[in-house]
Amino acid sequence: MINNMCLNCSKYRTSCSGETDNTFTGCVYKTIQTDKRQALQVYKDTKAAWHADPSRDNWIAFCDAKITCRRLGVII
Repeated sequence: MINNMCLNCSKYRTSCSGETDNTFTGCVYKTIQTDKRQALQVYKDTKAAWHADPSRDNWIAFCDAKITCRRLGVII
């Protein structure tokens, strides 16, 4: 994306339908937004699990979820 425009389908984010998800041709904006929402939900779930039971395994899962969010650009 450059200036909110998909380089493959030449549409702005607001009008991009994301119909070609999971392929290398076409707009992937919708897929990225779905991935971000899922990553944020996993982060929230692992954070709650870690607060409920502060074990080493929960801490590792929480850190992994946080790393995934940061890699996707999710603001947490």
